[in-house]
Amino acid sequence: MKGLSNSGFVTNIYIGLSYYLFWIVFIFISTFENRSNTINAVMSYTWQLLYILFLNFLLHQFFVPYIRSKKRIVAWMLLLTTIIFIIIIFGFYGWNPLGKMLLATWEIEPVSTTFKGFTVYLMFALFGLAYFAAIRFAIDSIKLNLNNQQLIIEKRQSELNYLKSQTNPHFLFNTLNSIYSLSLDQSEKTSGTVLRLSEILRYMLYEADASLVEISKEVQVVYEYIELEKIRYDSSLQVKVEVDIENNKQKIPPLLMMPIVENAFKHGISETIDQPYINIKLTCRENIFLFSVKNSNNSMHQNEKIKENIGLTNLRKQLQIQFADYKLNIENNKDSFIVNLYIHLSSYEKNKMYYN
Repeated sequence: MKGLSNSGFVTNIYIGLSYYLFWIVFIFISTFENRSNTINAVMSYTWQLLYILFLNFLLHQFFVPYIRSKKRIVAWMLLLTTIIFIIIIFGFYGWNPLGKMLLATWEIEPVSTTFKGFTVYLMFALFGLAYFAAIRFAIDSIKLNLNNQQLIIEKRQSELNYLKSQTNPHFLFNTLNSIYSLSLDQSEKTSGTVLRLSEILRYMLYEADASLVEISKEVQVVYEYIELEKIRYDSSLQVKVEVDIENNKQKIPPLLMMPIVENAFKHGISETIDQPYINIKLTCRENIFLFSVKNSNNSMHQNEKIKENIGLTNLRKQLQIQFADYKLNIENNKDSFIVNLYIHLSSYEKNKMYYN
């Protein structure tokens, strides 16, 4: 049988106090015109309530948790009902007379028969049981709901952390390949590439773990990445960046733009494209985040089914977790590949997002 638990015990104490206060208020209202009856009624009801409270503590602290742990609930419920009526009968024939002997209680309004008196006492006891049961059910339901929500929060946070952990190695893998290629050619660009990579990795290690970062820092990382990638290509690659930010302190999730930019460099530059280009446009005003990346595309691939790479797939999953109002659209045209990202930043669901 389950013993006393601090949280459950304290909860029962509060329910008992609220039940007692309910009857005290009821007594004062019903006997407002006769103060002598008020005192008598308070003493009598207090004596009766002590027994009702004891009954409920016994049930909700021991019997109910024990029955919940059993498989044959119907049989145990019948047994519990029998125990309740035995305790009520003992209260009427044992507790009541004891109260009268101690002058702690007396009949406020004499009843004509024992049956009627028992019926009144039974209804009084059952009301107390129903009161306790209703309050306990409401409290347990709220606790269960909060626990379920907390589990969902932890689950989705784990998913988000996993997606972030995938993004960093993917980016690092691509960049190390570039450095390796430069080192084979003994290029002077190698040292500059390593330096920019170290700046990006520093950001990823020390700042990207936060839930939100300033948009200005995100933009700076994108610039660093663009310069890092441009080292690999000659002047034939044209990169255009437009930024319109209302508030540089605006907070956004880290590495939000990187997968899209990385995708443009990975798939928008090819030896079969005469004039490769990447156009990047960022607008952030009044909590509306608009990010568009358009890159050159090989017309031979125009009719192929659009397939997201790992970075874009993970980005979409992150957006589903973090924002209620967003759109990530991909267009595969004849000569261009376009990714448009729209986010209403106020829909960032730091806590609410996990309650779906």
